[in-house]
Amino acid sequence: MEDTLIGILVVSGIVWIVVALLVGKAGASRKFGFAGAFYASLLLSPILAMLFVLASDKTGSEVITKSDRQSIWIPLVVLGSIAILIAIINEVENQAWEKEYAKQRIIEIEEKRVQDSIFQAQYIKQYGTTDIRTIEELKDKALRVELAKQAALRAKQDAITAELQGRANVAKAKYEAEVAKVTAITERMKEASY
Repeated sequence: MEDTLIGILVVSGIVWIVVALLVGKAGASRKFGFAGAFYASLLLSPILAMLFVLASDKTGSEVITKSDRQSIWIPLVVLGSIAILIAIINEVENQAWEKEYAKQRIIEIEEKRVQDSIFQAQYIKQYGTTDIRTIEELKDKALRVELAKQAALRAKQDAITAELQGRANVAKAKYEAEVAKVTAITERMKEASY
């Protein structure tokens, strides 16, 4: 992205300078002069400089003087130097970024290596080996034991639930029997009182 932006800026700068040279050539036959038109085009804009050139009076000669030719090279050298400096800075930044990326990758690789060593040590401590097949078998065995423990716990909880449900059913039956007795006694008393 940054390289594309720099490329666009360089191409735009070259186009700007070429157009500024054309405006300067047009200004050579005017009172404004080649150097004035060229510098106005570089500093302001080629369109605005062309308006100044067209507004200035004609001198009758279209000759570009030696001082005009020499004055062209100053901004070209400055712009060229700036472009080279930008390219150098960009390259230095890229190298710095690549070094930082390489350092980060080395750190990540070392952290992974340490983490793998820790896992191997844990496996040796826990399983007594680093053989993957043996570790997988031991893990499967530990998983089956854990599942069996959970199934036993679930069965125990189901037994407790069934016992409590049975007690609740017995209590409900006693309650219903008591309600039936009270209802029968109440009806007998009503019949005896009539």
